Amino acid sequence: MTRLRAALTPAIGRGIRHLRSAPQAVWLTTALFVALAGFWSLLAPMTRAPDEVTHFDLIDHMARTGRFPDYDGRMFTQAAWTAGTTFIPSGPYAVATGPDDAAPRGQRPRLEDYGPMEPSTVANQMPQHPPLYYVAAGRVLAFYRWLAPADAPLDQEWHVLRLFSILLMTPVPFLAWSAARGLGAGDPAGVVAGLLVVAVPQVVHIGSTINNDNLVVVLAALTATGVARVLRGSSGLGLATVVGLSAGAALATKANAVVLVPWVGLAYLVQWLRGSSRVRTVKAAVTALGCAAMVGGAWPLRNLVRHGELFPSTAAPTAKPAGSNSDLWYYLTHQFVPKINQRFWGSFGYYDADLTRPLALVASVVLGVAALTAIWCGLPARGRGSRGSGRVDLIAFASLVPLVVVTIARRAYSYYVGQDRPPFMQGRYLYVALVPLMVVAAVGLVRLASRWAALGVLGAATILHGAGAWAGADVWWAEPGDPLSTKVASVVAWSPWPPWTFYVTVTAVAVIGAGLALELGRGAVGGAVGGGGARSVQSA
Repeated sequence: MTRLRAALTPAIGRGIRHLRSAPQAVWLTTALFVALAGFWSLLAPMTRAPDEVTHFDLIDHMARTGRFPDYDGRMFTQAAWTAGTTFIPSGPYAVATGPDDAAPRGQRPRLEDYGPMEPSTVANQMPQHPPLYYVAAGRVLAFYRWLAPADAPLDQEWHVLRLFSILLMTPVPFLAWSAARGLGAGDPAGVVAGLLVVAVPQVVHIGSTINNDNLVVVLAALTATGVARVLRGSSGLGLATVVGLSAGAALATKANAVVLVPWVGLAYLVQWLRGSSRVRTVKAAVTALGCAAMVGGAWPLRNLVRHGELFPSTAAPTAKPAGSNSDLWYYLTHQFVPKINQRFWGSFGYYDADLTRPLALVASVVLGVAALTAIWCGLPARGRGSRGSGRVDLIAFASLVPLVVVTIARRAYSYYVGQDRPPFMQGRYLYVALVPLMVVAAVGLVRLASRWAALGVLGAATILHGAGAWAGADVWWAEPGDPLSTKVASVVAWSPWPPWTFYVTVTAVAVIGAGLALELGRGAVGGAVGGGGARSVQSA
């Protein structure tokens, strides 16, 4: 115990100093993310997010039984399936969503009021995923049910799980800043990286609804902060343990996190090739990869023994209609790239409320140009103007992005050739690489726009969220084309909580956003956005 305390105390001390050294803009950015996520969690109607009812049904099962079913062993309860169609216009139990259509809060139905709690004939495919998220969310729901009155309505339970998602995602802007500092990019780029996370409306929408992606994203972000420091030369076993455990926990949440394992290996390979202390590097790499395998490999190994596959799934391809085009180029240009891009930036609900395609395209072009600029120019904090400084680190750090894209494209194409409406073309799957992408793009934006980069990103975030929120409100609430006042009245009327909660949330977004703009403006005018990059890099 004494040895353990002696080993942990310095690490804890470094962590506290790291938190204290974060610029005020980072904390304001994190607060803005929380406020925006709270707003989006109220804006999106119950069940109106990708696979949300499917996740809820499995979470409800875990809350009631604590037993995780086999990948093909879960059928929706009739109650959950009925509730899941409530806010889907084409569903058999669809309801009108005007302000006068909402039932009084004291008279809203519980889950059991939607139908029998017996199995339906509809399969729930979510047990194909590893269980970590569902175990955690099931405990949250069970605890809330223990606290809440016996007649607590379903919409409150639903929103509690959305708040749990927000809690999971809250550290991501901070971790983006931390990764940038760890990589040697400096605080200005770190502030911009955190802002870029907040600027993507789909990130905030997904981060405020019920799904397992949120736990994967925050664990991948934590892994990224460690990988950044590995690329800078850190070969400590404590860091290696954190990197391995976070990558393994991500893999214990969702199979697409498997890309983190070779990425971690690549980071240690880069360190080994530099040859400063190869024995220490090998020990650290073995520790990190061993921890990842131990934590993340247990579930697929269990599946292999039990089912003969690492990640069995009920989503088997079916025959496509005659005449369907399975050409790879056509698939990439007409299906994969347009859908992934749109769904990365903003395709809300069941992909029924979108940012305009030109807006999503422009955002991607800006992000791509910034990332390429960063890789071409390198890290300014190292070379102080010498082009190419830190380029290898940036390329290695950014390599997770193409690795994720290729993995998604390959699997999605395997479904595309066998199905008329193929799954897996989801922009949110790219969020495993969210922090590396935003950090590298932030380095480029600081190169291109210098001290004005952060304010520019905040302005872009305002436009993107404004457009996204209106797209969602217009489709989801009252009738399309109704005035804003009617939309707001509908959101307030249908909210599971008292009306003041919505107005406080909107006010918080405005106040925090204004405070952040003032902070960034002072930094831009004074030439020290984020607290002075080179000094803070050397002290990290």
